[in-house]
This record gives sequence, structure tokens and C-alpha cells, in this order.
Amino acid sequence: MKKLILVILPVLFIISCTTSKKITERFEETQNLPFYNPKLTTLLIEGNMDVNMPSNNVGASVEVNINKLEEFKMNLFGPFGIEVAKLYSNSSKFIFYNMFQGEAYGGVPSSENLNKVANIALSFEDLISIMRCEIPSGTKQYKKKSENKESTTYHNKLDNKTTEKVIVNKFGLLTKYELLDQSNKAILTVDYLDYKAVDNFKLAHKINIIFPKIAGRLEMKIDNYKINDKLEELQFSLPKSIKLQEIK
Repeated sequence: MKKLILVILPVLFIISCTTSKKITERFEETQNLPFYNPKLTTLLIEGNMDVNMPSNNVGASVEVNINKLEEFKMNLFGPFGIEVAKLYSNSSKFIFYNMFQGEAYGGVPSSENLNKVANIALSFEDLISIMRCEIPSGTKQYKKKSENKESTTYHNKLDNKTTEKVIVNKFGLLTKYELLDQSNKAILTVDYLDYKAVDNFKLAHKINIIFPKIAGRLEMKIDNYKINDKLEELQFSLPKSIKLQEIK
């Protein structure tokens, strides 16, 4: 997986940016927690992604397709809209195809493999939930820890002794998700910013993902959401000349 990250980063150096788009806002106060919303079936996201690691600062124009909590596809584009790489994943496998270097990698998108990258014990489903602006948890055992006029903080203890911390504002919008270790230090922090209403759904248009243990940061700025549109087939086939390298 570390090799996979090293392959992705050079590809991003040739990527261009997209423009922003204003969307009307309208929020009402609620006490409901933002868990999985079955009314949001498919999601197409267009925007920019900036990756800031200790030795690399790169940007990408991206398109993300999400099918419920079942499938995820990300396409990376270079100058003049030329596709240079793409990633597909479901709960059992992923494939990353680097067209720029003519290489492909595959494997199981397990929490163990994600730990090899950045010591983050998150499942494939959790990652999709982050992109959907929903609490990334398979359980709903959150307990209220504190509250004020603007937001409420909840905690959820996991079996591996880590703690999930979420902050939800008075409109029921997830503004922060943190995974804390046994010493209460952050393993992962996700900030959800610039919420706007899109087709009666409230979605963040800026998502910052921070990896404290490797001093890394990923920022995504969303220009456009397309909601509940029919998606094309997300899985893709590799050219016969490309050999898939399995990541263990």
C-alpha cells in the first residue's frame, strides 16, 4: 500500500483545477444524527483534491462516483481533461490504474491495508460515509458528551479501545469526525465545511482529512454534486498489456 501511495502522488503533479459553483442554502434545526440516509442512493462529485504530505504538495481535478455504501470510483484528470488515473473499490477489492505510468495495483480494501498506509483502522464503508458527509460508523451507540447552543459532541467506544468523536451542529450537520487512540490522541480527523443545500440534501463543499501520525493532510473542494442520477458501470477492465500487481 505504501508503494501505491508513492505511485498516486506523482500522477497528481500533472493535474489541473476546476471552477467553483454557488448553490442556494436553506437549513432547519434538528436533533437527528446524520447516519446513513437511504434516500441518497447515488452521488457524483466533481472538484479539486490537494494532497499535502511531508515531502509532497500536489493537486488533482477529480470525479468521484458513489453507489450507496457498495461501490466507489475516482477518476483523476490532467490538462485538457485528459484522464491519467482511476481507482475502483467495493467492500472486497480495489483496482488502481495509473495510465500515466502504465501500472495497475489491486487488493483487498481492508482496514489492515489502510493501516499500512497511515495507521488508520477504517473500513471501506467508513470511507464512503465520509464522502457522503455521514457519521462513518456501523453502530449508532453514540453518547452525548457535551453541548452548547451551536453544536453537540458525541462519543462512541469501539471494541479495539479507540473512540469515535463527532461534532454535530444545531442543523444536524456533521462538522467534525475524529478517531482517537487509547491516550485520546487523534489518529484521524475529518472537518466538514461550507455546507450547502443541493436537491434537498445538505452536503459539505469542503472536506479536510488530517493524518496526524504522518503529518499529512488531504483537502477536497467540491464544485458540483449530482444526486441520485443513474451511474454508469463503475468497474473497469485493464488493457491486456497491463499486468495487475497485487498489494499484500
